[in-house]
Amino acid sequence: GGDPAPPYHGRVICYIDTGGERVARVDVDFLGGEAPTAVFSPPSRAIADEKRQFGASRRTRWFGHRSR
Repeated sequence: GGDPAPPYHGRVICYIDTGGERVARVDVDFLGGEAPTAVFSPPSRAIADEKRQFGASRRTRWFGHRSR
């Protein structure tokens, strides 16, 4: 019932839980050039916090409430 979603630009983020309260991230662009490109961000606590916030925002968007 809301505005239509923006077009897909082929960019994704993948979080990789490495344990020890640290998470790595890979940013991939599938459609931005002749071949896909990826940037790896090494494991950190800051990315672990980012992943938690991302998960919380998705739960709120999908289910309409905050949960852990």
